[in-house]
Amino acid sequence: MDEALQEEIDAWEEGLLDEEEEDEDEPSSSASYATHEEYSAAMAAAHAAEPGEITYMSDLSIAPGRKAGGFASWHLTDPAPVDCGVCGAAMPPLLTVDMWECDGASRSWLPAEDRDSGHDPHAPDPTDVHLGRGLMRVHTCPADPGHPHRLSFQ
Repeated sequence: MDEALQEEIDAWEEGLLDEEEEDEDEPSSSASYATHEEYSAAMAAAHAAEPGEITYMSDLSIAPGRKAGGFASWHLTDPAPVDCGVCGAAMPPLLTVDMWECDGASRSWLPAEDRDSGHDPHAPDPTDVHLGRGLMRVHTCPADPGHPHRLSFQ
C-alpha cells in the first residue's frame, strides 16, 4: 500500500478504537434467543432502527439462508465439532438448508431481483421449502467423499 492509504487506514482504525472506548462506558447487555424466530425478529428490529447502517452481524458476517459451502453459524448453540467418523478429519458444510432463504434482518443478502418486493411475504422464502424451526447442514469428509456424511442441526 502506498503511504497515504496506510495513513488513512491508521486514522480509521484509531477512530474505531475511540468508539469502542466510548461503548465500554455504556452498560452492555447480552442477548440470548430461544428460537430462530426470536433471533430473526431481533435482527430485523435492530436493522430497522437504523436502515442505512451496515452491521457486521447482518451485512458482513455469515450469509443466512440456503447455500452451498461456506461456514457454519453457531448462533443458537455453542460450536460443536463435526468430524469424520472414519478418519477424524474436520468436515466443513457442503450444504446448508435454512428455514428461510433470507433471514429478513438485512437486504444485503437478498437477491437483487427480490429487493424491490416491498412487503411480499414470499420474498424471504420464494421456494416455499419448510423444514420447521432452524436449519440443517450436510457435512462431507474432505479427505474421502466416500466416507459417510454427517448432519448438524441448529
